[in-house]
Amino acid sequence: HLAEFHQVEGIIAWQDATFRDLLGIIKEFYAKLGFDKIRFRPSYFPYTEPSLEVEIFFEPRKQWLEIGGAGIFRPEVSLPLADVYPVLAWGLSLERPLMLMLGLEDIRTFYKNDLNFIKKSRL
Repeated sequence: HLAEFHQVEGIIAWQDATFRDLLGIIKEFYAKLGFDKIRFRPSYFPYTEPSLEVEIFFEPRKQWLEIGGAGIFRPEVSLPLADVYPVLAWGLSLERPLMLMLGLEDIRTFYKNDLNFIKKSRL
């Protein structure tokens, strides 16, 4: 692991929000990136309940890869701050989908300052 990572985070504060809405938003986000085989696993994160991990199926390796986490903020988290509940929240990895899209094996490739890599990997 690196000391830092990049993440796409989001929240939606909506009194009619449901867990199913959260699953749909995440599924649509990754579908737009070209990942259509998505599954969710129950998980634990201290500020959300229920919580889940997002996995995508990576065809070249024939395996599921964890790529983010999500959940509904616990009432004690969102009510004092915004007086809204439920609040959908997610944090999705940025480097992992880019690695898959570019065919990289090592996440450190992004941080090597290799100009040739940068020139040839424009999406």
